[in-house]
Amino acid sequence: MAVGPPPTTEPYYRSDFEKKVLELVNKERSKAGLKPLQANQDLNSAARIRAKELVTSSLADYYSHTRPDGRPFSTAVTIPNLGLAENAYKGPDTPEEAMAGWMNSEGHRSNILDPELTHLGIGCWHDANEPNAHNWIQIFAIIPSSDRYHKNAYDDELVSLINQARAKQGLEPYIVTDSTHEHAKQLAVHYSRHESFPDNPEYSRLSQTVIIGTAGAYAYDTPQKVFDFLYGWNKDFIYGDSTHAGIGYYHNWSGKGVHWWGGLVGNPRD
Repeated sequence: MAVGPPPTTEPYYRSDFEKKVLELVNKERSKAGLKPLQANQDLNSAARIRAKELVTSSLADYYSHTRPDGRPFSTAVTIPNLGLAENAYKGPDTPEEAMAGWMNSEGHRSNILDPELTHLGIGCWHDANEPNAHNWIQIFAIIPSSDRYHKNAYDDELVSLINQARAKQGLEPYIVTDSTHEHAKQLAVHYSRHESFPDNPEYSRLSQTVIIGTAGAYAYDTPQKVFDFLYGWNKDFIYGDSTHAGIGYYHNWSGKGVHWWGGLVGNPRD
């Protein structure tokens, strides 16, 4: 009678379990009316590193999401992002058990159902030689789209909001020309790439400003949010005595910002 090899006791990653957790997470998000999280290979690699680290982590490190060398879990992540969160779990033998535990914990559940998060990496390290054979990690991230584009409708809407505010104060509306609009758009593009104002003598009489949006309370991803920010930070931009203005929105995930708004006001040369 042929006898097969004995079961291996060598530790290994459970890729089947990792895929199943992603599926279960997105089922929960679908129930809550949220967009699914996208898998990300860089986050998966970081999650696998962290899952393996759980085996040697102290209880304090486990609960504080600290790596064995004392650094925060975020140092395992190498991909640029606008925010991270981690769920850890030692012990459950199946993806369903792990998910049930996370969903029954307020803090872990809030990560799974956070509408701001966009991507997920999962690691499951199986070590049959340990009391807790399965070590689970979820690493969530905000990783914006890499698409680059202008949005003229945003430009028009913000100009409209500003001119409505000026009208309430008895001020004339700003005049937006093709030239001032184009310069504002190029200002946003230039700042997203160089984080500096362009050297353009043609607009030396115009006051330039840039607003950078990231995520959460600092997203500045709509004209209304930008107007509210300007109203609290730079009322002179809204209520100045200039005649002309330009607004230009540019979407460009640079690793630091996502939403770039170029703005200028002034009196162009005759």
